Amino acid sequence: MKILTYILIVLSIFILLFGCSKETDNNELIVYTSVDQNISEIILNDFEKETGIKVKAVYDIEASKTTGLANRLVSEKENPQADVFWNSEIIMTLMLKEEDVFQKYISEKSKIIPDSYKDLNGYWTGFGGRARVMLINTDVFKGNNYPNSIYDLVDKKYKNYKKAISNPLFGTAMTHLF
Repeated sequence: MKILTYILIVLSIFILLFGCSKETDNNELIVYTSVDQNISEIILNDFEKETGIKVKAVYDIEASKTTGLANRLVSEKENPQADVFWNSEIIMTLMLKEEDVFQKYISEKSKIIPDSYKDLNGYWTGFGGRARVMLINTDVFKGNNYPNSIYDLVDKKYKNYKKAISNPLFGTAMTHLF
């Protein structure tokens, strides 16, 4: 339950940090989110119950993840529709800041988050970590003969091995390219 409380606090920070300049009914919050619906819906429903603010969530599709919503935000920049953009991909977040999509705001509640996890000018705040794991088939690789990082996969000594990575044009896999 402690993690749920933390998430609700962070979502409240998001409302303040990523609020667009659109005028809206104070009792409705439009959230664009690339967080999987089965996870985010629980949190958004709890937020509704706790605050009495109706949440209208706009989800992405798995094929485009954050990229689709980011493009939508850019296209709506002159007439913002979203109050909150909740995603898990830093490259798109930085691109949206450069496109002047976000409204600057520094919440008092965000002061508990270390500076290294937020834009110091108040355009975004990170609050979650994501582990990236490389799986190695130990039936194929014996001893220390396996790659230690994603960069090792382009080494010619691994050219005859099968490799796979999720599509780096969409979602959090894009971060691997940078």
